[in-house]
Amino acid sequence: FISYGGSALVTVMIGSGILLNISRRINN
Repeated sequence: FISYGGSALVTVMIGSGILLNISRRINN
């Protein structure tokens, strides 16, 4: 369960990072 939660957290972090990248590209 702990490893699963960690994997989910990493996935969310990567996803949010990609969204930030896209938004920055659009703004710029």
